[in-house]
Order: sequence, then structure tokens, then C-alpha cells
Amino acid sequence: MDRQTFYSMCEDLKAQAAFNHQLSLQFGECRILVEATHAQIITELSEYFRDFQEVSAAPPFFTVFVIQRDDFAIDELDFAIKNPDPGKTKIKEAWIDAEGGRIVRKVITGMHFFMADEVNIAIGPVLENLNQIINFINNRFIQYQVHQGYLLCHAAALQLMGKGVAIAGFSGAGKSTFALHLMDSTARFVSNDRLLVRRGGDQVSMYGVAKHPRINPGTIINNPDLVSLLPDPERYRRMPPEVLWTLEEKYDGIIHEIYGEDRFRLHSLLDVFIVLGWTRDSVEPMRMEEVELSMAPHLLEAIMKSPGLFFTPTQTLVMDQEAYLRELEPVRMLLFTGKVDFAAAARLVRDTLSR
Repeated sequence: MDRQTFYSMCEDLKAQAAFNHQLSLQFGECRILVEATHAQIITELSEYFRDFQEVSAAPPFFTVFVIQRDDFAIDELDFAIKNPDPGKTKIKEAWIDAEGGRIVRKVITGMHFFMADEVNIAIGPVLENLNQIINFINNRFIQYQVHQGYLLCHAAALQLMGKGVAIAGFSGAGKSTFALHLMDSTARFVSNDRLLVRRGGDQVSMYGVAKHPRINPGTIINNPDLVSLLPDPERYRRMPPEVLWTLEEKYDGIIHEIYGEDRFRLHSLLDVFIVLGWTRDSVEPMRMEEVELSMAPHLLEAIMKSPGLFFTPTQTLVMDQEAYLRELEPVRMLLFTGKVDFAAAARLVRDTLSR
């Protein structure tokens, strides 16, 4: 697709819609204005992003136009299919690039996303797929931070005992579950699944992404703070552990509803990076050791993350292992191996931070 066709499509979509509802959001230094065709879209986004709303006269860095339209389709363009991630089978996304822009189609829901430096449009059955709008908004912030020199990590994070703690893990290790095990009355939640890091001298700064955790029943029934999220906890307690572990159900754990107001903070210094290398079927006891990342670069497989299709293709983004090693060099690295044991690991982490 050429540049003129792409921008003509974007202008036509905006011209055909009435954007009567707005929401201003602030993530760090990045202000994002959301303009929507329906009040319900803004109402639900306002509640979700309660901790990140901003009333400001300053111009936004991004304006995201959200159009509710159930009948939208693009049949004349030849979209490329994105292969499923490792361990997944469903085809969920397709895309087509223009000069300086991109259209992403969500195959299952029919949502379409138009992206360029000056254009961010989401169109389709929005009211049925608000989670995809939330992800789109958060990906604009990720793009902003990457352009500021931050590296994207596949990690959860929190502030605990005055320290910034990040948690990465190989597939199925339970980084979000562990982060919620570490939350207490003084902790602050920073991020659920994506983390942006940048070094400045001997310190590393981290920014989370404003996404509340989506939690499976196995995590919920083993955490007293979360049990109220389930309509029938006893049904899940009766399930065999192996069934519960693989159950494909998710519940939104809204941070301000679980832990109270002012508990979601996107920014912190990063002091400790935990990598969960344990496995559920291990016969070895759980063990924690401090490691030098430069001596164990294979751990970067659990840490590094590509922004994926929702990074506007205005420049080539290279995943550079040396850059991650350099940026994370001042951070203490803790590796957990052996059998999965969230409670014992949480005690070890608190003991380590207290020292």
C-alpha cells in the first residue's frame, strides 16, 4: 500500500465519524488523548485508567481515535498473517504496511488498527473488545518510551520495601502470580507483563505499562487478597492441580479494587531483577542464587521482548543482547530454580531486600 492510499483511508474514517467524547491520559512524560464515538467507551476506559487521568492544556503526544463500527471490513487488501507465538496455535493477527504506516487486523474479533507517526485509529466492534483498545493505548506509550531509549522487557514489576523489583520468567513460570504474592500493605504495583528499562550512570530506571493483571483461577485461590474475584472458589479448589494449572480462564485483577487507591505507580528505580527458571515438575527443591547476567546471557531469552506489530514501522528496531546486558549491568539478578514454590520464594525475596 502506498502512503497516499493509507492516509486517504485514515482521513475518510475520521471524516465519517463524530468524536464527541474524550479522555486525557498521562503515562510518565507521555500524554495521550483518546477521542471516541461513544460515551460508554470513555466511561469504561476512565474507570480502567483511573490512576492515570490528566487534565492538561498541553498538546498530546498521541491522539487515539476510537470508532465503534460493527460492520467495518477491508476486503480489497492483501494482509500478511502473523504466525502464532511459540506454544500457541491460534492465528490472531494480520497486517499490511504502508510507507510510514501500518494496519493491523485482529483476525478473531474483526478489529482494525491504523498506525503512523501522525495517525492512531482503532475501528470495529469496540464495545465488545475494550481490552484491545487498552492494549493499543498502552502500546502507544511503549513506542514513546522506546524512542526515548528504553528497552522493552517481558516482566512484571513492583516497588517492595523501598526497592524496585522486576520479575521475568520462562513460559508458564508465573511472573504475574509471583508479583501478586509479593504485594503487601506497603507495596506499589508497577507492571503486569511489560517493562521498559533505561540506565543512567549507576542507576536503572523502569517504567511499567498501565495494564491490570489478568489472573487465572489457580493464582486466585492461592492468594487471600484475590479470592473474591471468583464467583465460586470451592469449584476450583476441588480441581486437580494439573487441571487448574492449565485452565484457560482469566479474571481482571483491578489494582485499586484489590489493594486500594494510589497503589499503581508506573515509575521506579530498578534494584533487583528476578528470573524464574523453576519448573512445576522439577524434583529438585526450590533454590535462589545471585547471578551475573553477563555470565548467564541465556537468561535474556526470558527478559527481552519485541514490541511486535503495534510498533509503528518508521524505523528498524533491532533486538540487541549487548544493549540489554549494558543497561541492566548495575541491577542485582536473582535466579530461582528447582520446584515452583511462590510462598517460600516470596519469603526469600523479602529477606534479601531487608538485608
